[in-house]
Amino acid sequence: MFDHFSFTKWVTLLSGFLIIILGIVTLFWSTGAAVLLTVPIGIALVITAVVYGLLYYASTKTDLGGKGMLLAQGLICLVIGLIFLFNPRVTLMAFSVFLGICLLVYGAITVINWIFSRKVYAHKSWGRLISGAAFAAVGLFLVLSPGGATYILTSAISLLLVAGGVSLIAEYFTWSKFLK
Repeated sequence: MFDHFSFTKWVTLLSGFLIIILGIVTLFWSTGAAVLLTVPIGIALVITAVVYGLLYYASTKTDLGGKGMLLAQGLICLVIGLIFLFNPRVTLMAFSVFLGICLLVYGAITVINWIFSRKVYAHKSWGRLISGAAFAAVGLFLVLSPGGATYILTSAISLLLVAGGVSLIAEYFTWSKFLK
């Protein structure tokens, strides 16, 4: 007879150890791991471009602007997918810059919102000001140093992987205690 709980418990333990190993490997070979992440995304974008191309040829002329939109989406996916596949380092730097711009804008909006909300509300929400300034500072760093930002982002991902693995192992021991 198959014991689902026992199987799940052991798969959780094994997953935890594998995720910790993946996190450690990613930490020590962060640039290689980051470059490797761009390949499946590039392949997915090229496949998506092919699907859009097939949909373009399958659509009728009566589609109101849909045929042109399918062609445009297919071409954009193809170009971006090929860039991901053939120039992954530039892709990672561009990602860092775009992420930096998003964080910079979010941080600036949060700080501006804090300034104007202080006039409306009597309490001081210093946490919002500090978090907005932190987001803006990280965003500025990502925009000004995309190469270093790639290393920092992959290092952060590897530490999150290790933490996730430790969490899974702790969950195994929690289940072991309750399922005796």
